[in-house]
Amino acid sequence: MVSVAAFDGTSESLGGWLPDVLHLTHSRAPELTRDFLEKRHNQHTRGAYLRILKAFLQWTERTELPSLAQLTTADVSNYVKGLQRSSLKASKDLSPRTRAQVLACLRGYFDALVRGGALPSNPAASVENYHLEVRIGHAKPLTGDNMGRLLDSIDTSTLKGLQDRAAIALMAFSCARVGAVIKMKLGSVSERDGRLHLELEEKRDNKHYVPCHPELEEYLRAFTERATVVAEDCEKNPSGWLFRRWDKRRNALTGRPLTRMICYRMVKGYAAKIGLVDVTNHSFRATGITTFLGAGGALDDARRLANHASVNTTKLYDHRTQAVSAEDVERISYRKQRN
Repeated sequence: MVSVAAFDGTSESLGGWLPDVLHLTHSRAPELTRDFLEKRHNQHTRGAYLRILKAFLQWTERTELPSLAQLTTADVSNYVKGLQRSSLKASKDLSPRTRAQVLACLRGYFDALVRGGALPSNPAASVENYHLEVRIGHAKPLTGDNMGRLLDSIDTSTLKGLQDRAAIALMAFSCARVGAVIKMKLGSVSERDGRLHLELEEKRDNKHYVPCHPELEEYLRAFTERATVVAEDCEKNPSGWLFRRWDKRRNALTGRPLTRMICYRMVKGYAAKIGLVDVTNHSFRATGITTFLGAGGALDDARRLANHASVNTTKLYDHRTQAVSAEDVERISYRKQRN
């Protein structure tokens, strides 16, 4: 079997990975398995589903099941409940969220086999769900003062500082996901009626158009103008990426785009310098939405700004009502009021 790192989403890379139990289940099972994984357009989802299916199919072979058609609802339920942490070094057992992801993957996979005629029924369809009540997102927003401190702390005397400030500001002022920011190209920023506008490619190739905040516009113009001046000292940029990686010496831009992990390390570095903790790429999305709502913005407008399909998702980013004030605590009194 090939490693997860070797999987690129193509049929060829899966050829040696498919176990015998699939061929014994149905002649179309291997093809349907490849189709199921290839239809996961998000590379992170595809990689996660590959790991889940690989572990599950290895388990079915260890149990010597003659075919996936022999699986029962109890088998799938016991498998998910019996999952353990990946290694002894892991500090915690698998969370309900992880088990829910495994169950969702198996349900979708078996459903694909049923639709393709490889299985008579879906053995995971009746497995009890893992109910996850999420009232607020895990990403903690920065206060307005801390957001300003973070942006002001970046040394903009260098091209790297100008790019880092522009990338962080873009996430904070447009509430964009880091995945959309790193995919931006030079043509993603255009000027209309004297103002810069952004074209963001969000999840599922969904185009999202946002006018630039004046402060963000200032940062973007400063970066792009400086990048144009020093372009001769940098590598070619045939794909036209807006934000690019630096070479190992960090003195010239390469022709490759930034990655999530490069942005993550960059954000953590700047945050640590001014004493901020628990700051990630996604913190800026929560910061923008919370600040927008705190300034009197409507919830539905925040939904459109963040490009959410539902206001229920937007509510997860609203941290205004999560803090307990001293006045709230002092309302609890166990003694009679004295005159």
